[in-house]
Amino acid sequence: MPAAKTRKLFVLAALAATVAMTGCVSVPQAKRPADINEYAAAVVWKRDDFKKRMEFSSFDEGANTPDTLFMRAYKFDDPKVPSIYQIYVADYYVDEWRFYTSANDINGNRMDFVQIARDVGSCGSYTGCSKTEHLALNVTREYLEAHVASGIKFQVSGRAGSEVFSIPGVAIAGFLKVIPK
Repeated sequence: MPAAKTRKLFVLAALAATVAMTGCVSVPQAKRPADINEYAAAVVWKRDDFKKRMEFSSFDEGANTPDTLFMRAYKFDDPKVPSIYQIYVADYYVDEWRFYTSANDINGNRMDFVQIARDVGSCGSYTGCSKTEHLALNVTREYLEAHVASGIKFQVSGRAGSEVFSIPGVAIAGFLKVIPK
């Protein structure tokens, strides 16, 4: 291998190792939509031919945090099968497992809670292990429509802790604008 190519590979390898060791990686920040139309344009949708449905996902409200928070909907081809609307949460934290089992909105309404998964991330000798709990809250289109003006604020709770999340009303309006009734 020519010396110039060897030096270039060495420099690239050294740079990659330095970035990996220092943790100096620049992660692009997701630009939060500004209005209903931008939120609507941020909705991702795809067709599932095997399940005969359309799948919609809203902008991730947790995009600039370690958490994930978005709305999703499944609209079936068969008009007799009701559409499914959910709020999806992946809560990332570093401490003891919280073991989430329930959720309530700011008005005290108990939300239909579905526990999906629990993941252990990286572990450090001084920091402990990072954890992520994945869950979904089943809601109706009517529930979402009723919260367009106020947004949705809710708390998920477990035996060892709780966390509060919120979705702005403009995000709900933009999401619903894309999904046919």
